[in-house]
Amino acid sequence: MSMSKLNLLVLAVHVLLVFGFASAFAPTVPGAPRSSVAARMAASTEDSTLALQDSKGNDVQVGTIVKIVAEGLKAYQVSGKGFGLYEDGKFVPAAEGVERGLKNLALPVGMTGIVNKVYNVDEVSANHPIQAKFQPGKYNDESGLDPPVKFLMHFDLKEIEAV
Repeated sequence: MSMSKLNLLVLAVHVLLVFGFASAFAPTVPGAPRSSVAARMAASTEDSTLALQDSKGNDVQVGTIVKIVAEGLKAYQVSGKGFGLYEDGKFVPAAEGVERGLKNLALPVGMTGIVNKVYNVDEVSANHPIQAKFQPGKYNDESGLDPPVKFLMHFDLKEIEAV
């Protein structure tokens, strides 16, 4: 390949990279197609009235207090202080140096948190469209099941209910 063709190819790649990535962050014009990044960002919301219904028909939207109703759920995205399980309503930390399979927080039925994001399932194929935040000392007055650490987790609608 001659030097001028190589330079032209390098220039074309740079133009595609710059304009391809930049278009994802460009302001959108009403009616114009969105980039895939912008579409994914718009499909999740932290402040709209988008609501989905839980198994009892209650609206679940940003700001809704929800409780866990499914058994056997585990949170892997918690810090090491949060590894463990609940026995008789009390958190029991995992032993130090446990095998990788036990490095999680076994979530008890009844623990409550607050919804901070809802994904529009018509725009994004989210199989866990509800994101809830759990925080020590918040939202758990009735259940008494206080999480050991703050964490976020995505849920399917059959795993939670509005309180």
